[in-house]
Amino acid sequence: MVERYRFLDANSLEISVTAEDPKVLTAPWKARPTKLVRAPFEHVMETACEIDAIPSLMDAAAKDNYGLKK
Repeated sequence: MVERYRFLDANSLEISVTAEDPKVLTAPWKARPTKLVRAPFEHVMETACEIDAIPSLMDAAAKDNYGLKK
């Protein structure tokens, strides 16, 4: 499993994941890249959560644009 983190600009991060396992997969499997945008405040808060809670947290964050217009 290879995870790549790349800044697209000062406020955007792209995460890409590739899985390679010749015993199980016929070719490398690539997940759709995920783009994260920096929250509009200076302090980034640390969080700890279970792996299965991450999708619901991401969905909740995506629905709240912090009062900003896109």
